[in-house]
Amino acid sequence: MTLLKFSDVSLAFGSTPLLDKVSWQIARGERVCIIGRNGTWQVQHDEARQGRPEAG
Repeated sequence: MTLLKFSDVSLAFGSTPLLDKVSWQIARGERVCIIGRNGTWQVQHDEARQGRPEAG
């Protein structure tokens, strides 16, 4: 069972691309670790989920 799915995600920090058309999914029972500065990913993730991938 898929709990979270991203399709064709692109993300840049200024002019530096971080993700380019990446797709992935997280299934029940899988473990995921996201490493970065405190608060950085959470803001980008929330904005992308809300359909605002250009914000931030």
